[in-house]
Amino acid sequence: MTIQPPHATLYEEGREAEDGNDYGTASAKFQAAAALGDTRAQTRLVGVWAIGRAPESDYSEAVDWYREFSVIADINGGRQWETNLGDVYFLGLGVPQDDSEAVHWYEKGADKGDPKAQASLAAMYAEGRGLERDDVQAYRWFSLAGALPFVAEECARTKAKMTPEQIATAQHLIDTYVPSQASQGDDDEGQVFMPV
Repeated sequence: MTIQPPHATLYEEGREAEDGNDYGTASAKFQAAAALGDTRAQTRLVGVWAIGRAPESDYSEAVDWYREFSVIADINGGRQWETNLGDVYFLGLGVPQDDSEAVHWYEKGADKGDPKAQASLAAMYAEGRGLERDDVQAYRWFSLAGALPFVAEECARTKAKMTPEQIATAQHLIDTYVPSQASQGDDDEGQVFMPV
């Protein structure tokens, strides 16, 4: 018989509660495990809070966790937290809605190769939200986002508005793109929303 540390048991109990749509219990279990240093529980807790599933959802505390995780992500090459912070600012969860701040965080995730951040940044460029509308950049980031559902359609729609020179410029940006850091250990835990 394998004995798990208390935080691991709490985390597993939280996942079971979350899977059963008992978000109050899940939040309590994740909070207890997070207090013991379980980063998986911290991630799940932030996700449960950020989407308002727990009765005591605390968006502002979720934003604080996202900021902390994004600093850690800068160190170890992760990228999901930048995208999550972009979503938080895009939607105004626990912070004032701020398209420019959303763009800032999407750019960080996109530069690291996160397809969700790339698609979100592309949408911001396509709509001129938080920055000047730019079809070249929209096409670039939609193209780099690749296989996500709906992206091919948005990419084609953007390309249809572009001149041959703009397409060539965007293609050069796509061909010379290199992610700023290799991503390590990313999964979908903690992913929340995407504005596109």
